[in-house]
Amino acid sequence: MATSITRVTRRRVIGGVAGAGLAGAGMSRASASFGSPHVRSSSFQDGTVTSFLNWEAMAGTPTEAAVLAYQEQSGAAVEIIPTPGTGTDYETKVRTMLAGGTIPDVIRVNDDFVRFYSSKDQFTNLQPWIERDGVDPAEFYEPIWNFTR
Repeated sequence: MATSITRVTRRRVIGGVAGAGLAGAGMSRASASFGSPHVRSSSFQDGTVTSFLNWEAMAGTPTEAAVLAYQEQSGAAVEIIPTPGTGTDYETKVRTMLAGGTIPDVIRVNDDFVRFYSSKDQFTNLQPWIERDGVDPAEFYEPIWNFTR
């Protein structure tokens, strides 16, 4: 088995983490209910992200930096919805919000549940935005970029 080692730089780490925070979380942009895939949250009408559900404090993190950069670039204010606690409590809240149609525009998803939500067709396909914005997959840490494939 051949392996390839990618040079790790501060830029790649921050880019990968920020990309995982928004791109990965963006992949988890969920539909309003399990029965109706790709129905966007009520605030996500024009493609502008206005809410983000996360399970930990974001102050000083690369995810916070990515959200702040997004707000500056887009002019949109993003409401961070902190939901302390990981595991069962957080996943229960996400599923409840999905079922009730109150899901935020972007949610942070534990990697253990990515395949589950994908199989239920709960993630919005970001390919149109990736192509529109000219996002280069080579700029991201490959295992994170290809995680859901």
